[in-house]
Amino acid sequence: MKTKFVLLGMLFCLFSVSAQAEQTWEPPVLEAVEIQDGSVCYVVNTGLNLRLAFGADWNARAILNEEGYPVTVRFDEATNLYILEFANENRTLYRSNTAGDVYTDRAFDNTWNIRPVDGEDATYTIQAPSTAGGYNANQFFGSTGQKEGDFYILGFNKDKNQFGNYIKWQFFNVTLLEARQLLYEALVRASESTTLDLASYTTVYETSKVIDDVRAATAELNKKVFIETTKDASPDNPVDVSYYLTNPGFDFNDTKGWVVEGASTVNYQEVEFYERTFNMYQKVTGLLAGKYILKAQGFERPAQPDGGAAYNSGTETIHARLYANSEIFSEVSMPLNSLYKHNYYGAGSDNGYVSGMSSAAIAFADGLYEMELAEIMLAEDDVLTIGVTSDFKQSYYWVLFDNFRLEYVGFDQDEVVTLAQQQVDAAEAIKDDKMKATVKDNLVSALNQTQGILDAEPLELNDLYEAYNQLLVAIEAANVSILAYDGLQTAIDSAKVVYDNGAGNEASALQSAISTAEEMSDNFSVESDDIYSSTSDMYKAIFAYRLANATGTAPRVMTNPNYVRGATAILARLLGGAGDVERGFCWATHPNPTVLDNRTTEHFDLVANPHYDMNGVIYYIKDLEPSTVYYIRAYAMSKTYAVGYGDVLKVITIPKGNVTYTLHDDNVSFREGVESAVYYFNNFTSIKGHNLSVSYAGDGSTGAHASYGGWMELGSGIYCGTGIALHEMGHTVGVGTHWMWGVMRDQDGFWYGDRANKVVQFFRNMTNTKLHGDNTHMGPYGVNGPGADSGRPILYIANAAVHQAMAEDGLPPTGGFGLPAYTLESEDTIKYYIKIENERLGRNTTYLVENPQGNLVLKVMSGEEALANDSAAWYFIYNPETCYYNIRNASTGKYFTYRKTGTNGITLVDKATPAAVENFQLMMSRVNSVIGSGRDKLTTRTFWIIRHEHKTDPPTLSAQSNKSVTVTSFNWGDNATTQRWFVLRENEVELFDKAYPQTSQTEEMAMSQLAIYAENQQLHINNIIEPSDIVVYDISGRLQFSMSGVSGSCSRPLSEGVYFVSVSNKQATKTKKVVVR
Repeated sequence: MKTKFVLLGMLFCLFSVSAQAEQTWEPPVLEAVEIQDGSVCYVVNTGLNLRLAFGADWNARAILNEEGYPVTVRFDEATNLYILEFANENRTLYRSNTAGDVYTDRAFDNTWNIRPVDGEDATYTIQAPSTAGGYNANQFFGSTGQKEGDFYILGFNKDKNQFGNYIKWQFFNVTLLEARQLLYEALVRASESTTLDLASYTTVYETSKVIDDVRAATAELNKKVFIETTKDASPDNPVDVSYYLTNPGFDFNDTKGWVVEGASTVNYQEVEFYERTFNMYQKVTGLLAGKYILKAQGFERPAQPDGGAAYNSGTETIHARLYANSEIFSEVSMPLNSLYKHNYYGAGSDNGYVSGMSSAAIAFADGLYEMELAEIMLAEDDVLTIGVTSDFKQSYYWVLFDNFRLEYVGFDQDEVVTLAQQQVDAAEAIKDDKMKATVKDNLVSALNQTQGILDAEPLELNDLYEAYNQLLVAIEAANVSILAYDGLQTAIDSAKVVYDNGAGNEASALQSAISTAEEMSDNFSVESDDIYSSTSDMYKAIFAYRLANATGTAPRVMTNPNYVRGATAILARLLGGAGDVERGFCWATHPNPTVLDNRTTEHFDLVANPHYDMNGVIYYIKDLEPSTVYYIRAYAMSKTYAVGYGDVLKVITIPKGNVTYTLHDDNVSFREGVESAVYYFNNFTSIKGHNLSVSYAGDGSTGAHASYGGWMELGSGIYCGTGIALHEMGHTVGVGTHWMWGVMRDQDGFWYGDRANKVVQFFRNMTNTKLHGDNTHMGPYGVNGPGADSGRPILYIANAAVHQAMAEDGLPPTGGFGLPAYTLESEDTIKYYIKIENERLGRNTTYLVENPQGNLVLKVMSGEEALANDSAAWYFIYNPETCYYNIRNASTGKYFTYRKTGTNGITLVDKATPAAVENFQLMMSRVNSVIGSGRDKLTTRTFWIIRHEHKTDPPTLSAQSNKSVTVTSFNWGDNATTQRWFVLRENEVELFDKAYPQTSQTEEMAMSQLAIYAENQQLHINNIIEPSDIVVYDISGRLQFSMSGVSGSCSRPLSEGVYFVSVSNKQATKTKKVVVR
């Protein structure tokens, strides 16, 4: 093929320009041709004359219909097999099982053996490879010829003898059609505007089925037409060469030929971007060297409609730019028009201005909002990139454009020389400035090379283009380096002014920092990053000096104890610091953060910019590390650098989420909404192992749907944005879809769990509010419909934070159990004391200890005795990576460990490093426990101590009546007090003692008269003073019998053997070994 292409090009060059008779060509038509790698085709079943498409099951089954869907043909030479990709969709034709079913929404089992049918032109069979599961030599991909329900369903198990008419396929080549269409247009244009001999190009057009040959002919003919028609081009006589642009007017309401970064809407033959950043461009090749003009129509509305107030006052800022750049010369750009540049009173107007795409189309047709970008220079064989871009977005931000045109002004060598000389002058002006040595060497070298070429006779333009480009690169690098050194020098100069005569506090530290910075400023071998770092250090030293010499009274400020944390950010609130002061938060990874560590004033001002169901000011600490312990506090700083601080909060960021997605369609808007929503989930939840399977319901579709586990379907337009995607993602993690959604709300729909309610309280800035939900939705922040989507990041953060908190409260996001979290705000080095919540089992009298056998038991002891006995003391060590706790005994160093369900199922193990079986999840109770009264009242929460397993009722530490522990299935009920435990600090133990005073004599008195003995193969227990529980085990640990609420005495026959008898009541437990003979 390559040889043929070269010969064809040589033939074209042999034809001379001559007068030609009027000539016409038939427009190209879509036709079946031989299969070609890389081409886009409609695959047509010859038996039914219908096209391959997808539909039926989840819009993913391989079917036939009249419209079809184009596929891209990919050939693998190594295997001699083909892959059929659905163009512009994340789909391939694949075998979903061995039974013959074929689907389109995956990228595995998708290779096919495609072979020509003997004796039939451009006709093929498609068959599973011989190595594939379900392969049968007599079966092929095709149809039965009959509908199954509403569809012609396709399969790869159609027997050729039974369905021979429906297993043959032809490939109608769209890529070839498009290539021939461009050659057709080039022929028509050439015949109308030149006298070129078009015979050879006509031959290619009428006979060639090779796409590359057709494209080569088009490019060569366009070049000849370009040269012929632009001979007299000049600034006064520009020549339209817009035919080099692809889809410049969006005539078919698509962006084909353009690269679109950001979700666009195409309608009325124009392109719109709304509330988003974007870059839309195309690259243009084959143009002559010279100067060009790019024209287009377009406008921007930067914010909510204001009737042109900002435009008329001169304060409006336009962010979107029309641009053109060359690979050699500098980019040329201009801002788009303001919407308010022109009044419009026609159909679809609003307050005298365009208000939608339909009214914009009328305004454009009237010639309004024109833009002209001149002085675009191209070199020989250059590539022109044209487009519109904006890195700005906010609510109501609106950009719309259309009608690109390109004009050639001509080539003037003197203009190229002038441009080059301008850059030479620019380089001369900066070459002696302070910059990195290697950067200066490159600049001087490029400068000398360019000057040498300009001075040479004759001037070699190709050499000049290359040198000019190198000089531009060198100048850019030099300016970056110069700015870095200049910035450092500015910082040094500022420091010297602040230092003054060195009479202030900490003057020596500032002088040392100045000396260090001056050494860096005189070092021309370091990288720019080193200079930037030194500049930052210099300003930090200035700041520290000013703090050390602050005057006046420090402002008062308080840290709000409620906060919201994600994986990479913390949101917090403060009180105080009003007036002319700087307010914000400082943070560090050590317990005493100051403004010298890290600080931010960034915030969401919900007073100045109200948002429904939110108020106040929320500070935004971002760019943090996941699974990291931070200490934050509010600060307020006066103009004289007096700083006041609030209380320190310990905040642990959660692990970063791992929510992934599979898009079964590739609509740009729909993809961007999902990507954005997943970003918020991965940065503000710790949900892992959750894959979203997302489909697009189609253009014009309204509504969206989802189910637990990850399936989602989004609609078009407002039904596929970030907010709606987040809403549907909520359903995939349990909102309205998991059975526990019902049990975690009360009869009025209010949420039981503290953690989600605290998130709502934080954003509402209220203490008496709760999350609410019906059978399907949650709120606030559930984005329950397009009208609830404000488009603001604070809403999306709140939504994700609520989902995280609901999962921490117990709603399982991915099956199994809820997410672990830092629920007990423990310190690794502080001792804690554990008591059972259940009063009957010893709440008031016992503590959890390690007994001599190494097991966990409840022992009767006073608070004073517990504090003096490290066997009753425990360390709770939280792991931010896993969000689980290790619980270690202060006396022996042994860890809680999980063995099994039942008695002593959670026991203790002696090891240096805890493993997974030593990890426990602590979940806080949903109701307060109040101990004592008055000034000594203790109001606290208890905790479930849970062994993490993938089920809704995982193993949980529980107490038994004989003071031993057991492992039972997790019970959600508020009355499950045998499963919940107080975890107390020393002062809380003391409060317990005050509420329920007791001494060590209590146990002796309770058991002093108790008699346990054996006689005549009978066990006897006498003098049981108060109702007690009796448990008897044999020497092997097997339970023999148990009794509850026994008073007075009891007897029970036993066979010969050794037994352990345990008698326990609210006051004490007594265990005795008895031998029965």
